[in-house]
Amino acid sequence: MAALYAQFPAVPWYGLSLYALLYTALVLLFAVLNRLLAACLTAWQITSLLILFFCLVFIENSLWFNYMRVPLLLAGAGGFLPPSATTEAGL
Repeated sequence: MAALYAQFPAVPWYGLSLYALLYTALVLLFAVLNRLLAACLTAWQITSLLILFFCLVFIENSLWFNYMRVPLLLAGAGGFLPPSATTEAGL
């Protein structure tokens, strides 16, 4: 990241990387929630819950953004990821 700051000092690389990681955490949490809810809810119910989740969680985290939320969200999402998902994805 230091090389990016040296090459393009006007670009906020740290903030951009945090927002990219926040988006990655959101995608991972959506995948975990979709997998957990698929057995007991219909597609419309899952879609409604994921939209509600986006409105309540992601928007709040992006507005009240700090350096500690991103690692916590990534660790939490990774902790809830079922072990079968990692073996199916080849991770």
